[in-house]
Amino acid sequence: MLSKLIKWEFAATWRVMLALLGGLLVLSLAACLGVTFLDRSPGLVITGAISVVAYFLAVMAAGTATVVLLVYRFYKSLLSNEGYLSFSLPASVHAQLWAKLITGAVWIIAAFLAIVLSIVVAAAPMHVAGSVLGALPLLLEHLAAAWGVGPVELATLAAGILLAAFLSSVGLCLSFYAAMGVGFGFSGHKALASVLVFLGIGVITQIATTAVAAGAALVFYQSGGGYSVFHVPGGFALELTAAVGSLPAAGYVRIFSLALFAVTACQALYCAALYALAAWSLKRRLNLP
Repeated sequence: MLSKLIKWEFAATWRVMLALLGGLLVLSLAACLGVTFLDRSPGLVITGAISVVAYFLAVMAAGTATVVLLVYRFYKSLLSNEGYLSFSLPASVHAQLWAKLITGAVWIIAAFLAIVLSIVVAAAPMHVAGSVLGALPLLLEHLAAAWGVGPVELATLAAGILLAAFLSSVGLCLSFYAAMGVGFGFSGHKALASVLVFLGIGVITQIATTAVAAGAALVFYQSGGGYSVFHVPGGFALELTAAVGSLPAAGYVRIFSLALFAVTACQALYCAALYALAAWSLKRRLNLP
């Protein structure tokens, strides 16, 4: 049943996403021509500037519209009158949620790749991609010689960063799902309750993030860091100084890798908690109109 739900989600979203991402790529071509006009044809400066501005607005809109579409699909299929049909299907709440998350993950990745491709296309007249690719072997050689970082370490770090970014996007979607699931469990003012729950999740997340960061800083300080207070005009500033100068260059890479692993683990736990809250609210508290 999960595969059928996923097919239905793609059938309900592919037209909008194809138009959105296709429009982004078209505007990137227009921005490419606009950059060319700015460089070679002073008489078309206004046209080129407008195309470049429109492209940057489209980049910002692409990411926002993707999240908005995923949130709307969650509301439309599970929390509106259509929810009676969805929950009458021989599919569990977990299947419904996983269908939304898998579809959302695919569209988030597609939007990310489309944005990257559009940037490459828009910046083609400036030869940015060629310059980066040409300098990449020198960069890898320098990192290997000075820091002991080879292609494997770089690939691992890049994969970790992409995974952290992906989990952050999934967590954002799940925060909306959980907030709407809890908010629509109330008998009235469901939208307002959903907004308040979403803000509450944000506040709790911020407090937890601050506490984890403070704990990590304390551990780092006890392991050899230090701090010193110095006065500046109009106040003072607190400067954290790390006594890690004796570490080999590869040590910094290990520290960053461990920090990245910790961040990814925390994001995974955060997503799991939000998923559990969303599933519980849809099972126990849902109050359809």
